[in-house]
Amino acid sequence: QCSSGQKTFLGAIFKLGILLHRGDTSGIVLVDEGFGSLDEINLRKFIDILKSLSYQAFLIYQNSPQDFQDVNYLTIERKNGESHVA
Repeated sequence: QCSSGQKTFLGAIFKLGILLHRGDTSGIVLVDEGFGSLDEINLRKFIDILKSLSYQAFLIYQNSPQDFQDVNYLTIERKNGESHVA
């Protein structure tokens, strides 16, 4: 009886757990925009978990509340068919 956001959160945590279990403690984690289904609380929890690990993480998230500490943001705007980093 989990919401789609909760399923996304648990799936990502499970995959991180597999990496850690295999002994992979460094590398890059790319999180696609499917994370848009997470509410702000679970997004904050996930970012806190990522910050506690040694992975570099890139999250693609639309309309993120940009007030997370220790997180760098790139804002990409699309105008007239072209994307620009703002």
